[in-house]
Amino acid sequence: MINLSDFSCIDNKTAKEASSEASFIYDTKLQNRIDRFKQKKILSGNKFKREDILPFIKKNYGLEGVQRYKIANFIMEKHKLIIAQDMLLALSCNNKSKIILATAGAGKTTMLQLDLEISKIMDKASNKNQLAAEIIPEVNIKLPRILYFNYNRHNTAPILEKHKEMVNHLNKYITPKIPNDDIESVTVHAFCKRWLTVYKELLGLEKIEVLSDEDRVKIWNSIILPRWKKFYDDIEPVSHDIMNDLYIYKENSMLDWDSFFDSSKFIDYGLKQDFVKACIEKYIAIKKAMKLMDFIDFIKEFIVLIKTNIEVRNNVCGRYKIIIADEAQDFTALMNELLLNLQNENTKIIAVGDTDQTIYAFQGASPDTILSLSDNLEDCEILGLDTNYRCPKNIISAAKSILQNNVLRFDKDIVGVKEGGNISFKPYNDDNEKIIFLKEKLKDMRDKDLQNTVISYRNNDSAILIAEELFYSNIPFIISEDQKPFSNDIFKKILNLLQGLYLKDNTSYLKYLWQILPIQKTLWLTILEDNAKKRRRHIEDIVFDTYSLPQSFTNVFNTILEISSKMETTPTCNYIDTVIQYFKLYYFNFVYSNKSNFSRITGNEDFYLQRTFKFFNRDILFKNALADIANARKKNVNGVTLSTIHALKGLEFDNVIVVDMNESIFPNYTKIEQLYPANTALEEKESENRLCYVLLTRAKETLTILYQQSDPSVFIQMIKGKVKLQDIEHNNTLHISALSSSGDNLQSKMDFINRMLS
Repeated sequence: MINLSDFSCIDNKTAKEASSEASFIYDTKLQNRIDRFKQKKILSGNKFKREDILPFIKKNYGLEGVQRYKIANFIMEKHKLIIAQDMLLALSCNNKSKIILATAGAGKTTMLQLDLEISKIMDKASNKNQLAAEIIPEVNIKLPRILYFNYNRHNTAPILEKHKEMVNHLNKYITPKIPNDDIESVTVHAFCKRWLTVYKELLGLEKIEVLSDEDRVKIWNSIILPRWKKFYDDIEPVSHDIMNDLYIYKENSMLDWDSFFDSSKFIDYGLKQDFVKACIEKYIAIKKAMKLMDFIDFIKEFIVLIKTNIEVRNNVCGRYKIIIADEAQDFTALMNELLLNLQNENTKIIAVGDTDQTIYAFQGASPDTILSLSDNLEDCEILGLDTNYRCPKNIISAAKSILQNNVLRFDKDIVGVKEGGNISFKPYNDDNEKIIFLKEKLKDMRDKDLQNTVISYRNNDSAILIAEELFYSNIPFIISEDQKPFSNDIFKKILNLLQGLYLKDNTSYLKYLWQILPIQKTLWLTILEDNAKKRRRHIEDIVFDTYSLPQSFTNVFNTILEISSKMETTPTCNYIDTVIQYFKLYYFNFVYSNKSNFSRITGNEDFYLQRTFKFFNRDILFKNALADIANARKKNVNGVTLSTIHALKGLEFDNVIVVDMNESIFPNYTKIEQLYPANTALEEKESENRLCYVLLTRAKETLTILYQQSDPSVFIQMIKGKVKLQDIEHNNTLHISALSSSGDNLQSKMDFINRMLS
């Protein structure tokens, strides 16, 4: 780890005379954070000689630790697992609290299951039965003594299934048997809601339920609209979703207002501080006055309850003997506050995670949360699971080359056991070259290879382009629901227009036609409504005699009538250019211009419009185009996976293909430096580094990196400098000259740190 003041090339005199940006290097608060990470000692079995580990356990963990060590060896053998020293030591530790820092691919979920098996065996053998579930005979319900917190609700059932499977296997070799169904696997929110429901009378509530989406929107809108008029001009107000997002982030992070206003989350939305503060404070006040609760309130109210009511605290905290926090790197400060308040003199807490994989900063997660947890848990030992069993050593080296530049991290090692690991670099000049390469690489893959391959990207624009081109090439793919091809907003608008022309009398689609007519939306809807009252619902029967319309209206309307009449027999390529021409003239060029206040502008609308034109500019009937859209959007079970980097967390693939590893996209340090104050910029850069680490450590065999030749990411230079050259495939030529512009200032760690901090 790095102490910034240790570098001899910067002295105190220089710092005093430097600008405010340069003097940031000596920011006391930042240095204290760095020092706190550096001072934490991580205990790893990999640091011991094999013959020294048992004496260490005996000395530090006593007879119980030795027993755990022996049982760990036994059950790992029966489960046919590698008996690794880092896992052995973590399993032998019997401290009241322990934090396991598990690197990617270290088998942390398996380690947790083994830990529970060891604890159950020892509990059963000692006849203490402290872990045995309490059975309520009257209703035949088991109340578990083991609480397993999952960050994601989708993991709650699989954890129970895995535990049952592993215990059933182990029970073949032991007597007496240990139970396989006595774990409470739950998310933090569900846990808090469950106990609040038990004690709802103490809160003066009839029932505990989450605030409905409809009511939440009503409350936010009632708050936003009057305050928007006070703080802003007559432009369109911010959406309720944005305000709710900011509220959740602040509450989850437990930030004071000044820290919140310095956060990237707040800065990214570009709102006024006083406006946001007034809205959030009012939202909290309204919920409290109306006795309404959201997911944040479930946690906050439950913490208050166990803090202020001794009986409740004894009942709840006294019940659980082991509490596990899985994926602890994703837990927010508020969630960790709950963990700390669940501490009991007879309760062990195990938090397992990898701060190097903290990539949900936008939800309030931070490496500092585990750091703070380690300071406040009682009798806490920090242990490392350093061994990555997933990735070959060369890919691990590539991942470490990115990660080693972070200063806000625990000083933990990462080691690999698999040799090799092929890394390929592929520069391209434009999107067309990129797509050609991808299709060539995928087209000859067997189904099994496709299923073990992922194409990953930093943003969803890449998903749209790749998914659509794979569809055109009949290459099967799997993609998340919100990134389906032909589902962006512009495509939907054009599709709705064509549906209106095709169906002719369906008012649900006819109402959209104002977007290709020289007419206001309100007038068009009035025309449709007036004609419908006289049973004129077909597009060819609509009468306009009583309305004041522009001169151009008749010609334009007659043109779209002609298109409508021929859609059954005429290919879409014969008329799509006319439809899009009108769409641009009467809607697109206004709504998506710089002068527009339309709140949903992304800056990518031209790209979406080009993609839409490409789809319909084919020799295909509209009804067949509809069938193509349905086929493209259907959920495949086989094929290459398309995924954002964030969505890759927790997954692994034989082959990882990274697209758009361009400096302007990922990590784009320059933009980060321009947008944020120095401390926040550092955190954002380190967050991007962690995201890259997560990306690279998904690869079990090969890693292929595509980047624009004129805009290579600094990550490429870092990787290239650390991995074995014989394991790099250059795919044509890796353009060193192009890299040098981004890489020259990364030739030393000091240069990199200056770049990160200045």
